Amino acid sequence: MQFKIKVTKEHIAAGIPKDCKTCPIALAAQDAGLLDATVTTRDILWRTPESWYMSADLPDVARKFVESFDALNTIEPFEFTIEGT
Repeated sequence: MQFKIKVTKEHIAAGIPKDCKTCPIALAAQDAGLLDATVTTRDILWRTPESWYMSADLPDVARKFVESFDALNTIEPFEFTIEGT
């Protein structure tokens, strides 16, 4: 199952650095329908409506985004696709 995650300027403004549940990628993932999204520097975990837990590796662009956001660097909106397993 593929999901497109679009991180907007609104997600960036509302995101909290070093918080795995409220970083911009987690907020964007929740808007894309991934329930209880949790983001690490390596992957993203979420729950389906049927309460199954899924995960996906973050692509390099998303990993770099997390590192930059957590370091309080200026970042721009972007999007990426993940494949849930």
